[in-house]
Amino acid sequence: MDLAGSLAVVTGATRDRARDGTGTGAAGSRVAICARTEANVHATVRDLKAEGIDCIGMPCDVSDPARVEAFAAFVTRERGVPQVLVNNAGIGRFRPS
Repeated sequence: MDLAGSLAVVTGATRDRARDGTGTGAAGSRVAICARTEANVHATVRDLKAEGIDCIGMPCDVSDPARVEAFAAFVTRERGVPQVLVNNAGIGRFRPS
């Protein structure tokens, strides 16, 4: 799949292997990222830009519909309509069975 010039949204983009989803930028995509922690989002955007990737980002807890709406509006306003979604965000709830 040729991703050159497309816009990819990557959720949960700042942690460990989740950052692999930002590999779409290395394939030529513009990237919009989100994660819960603002400092991590800013650091990841900075790192990706240093790698030559066109990247924007903002904090967003995807379990909060209002935050998701705000992130979607931000992405659309800043870069347009995404063509790719890498949904890395997730939660774990661990308890004895």
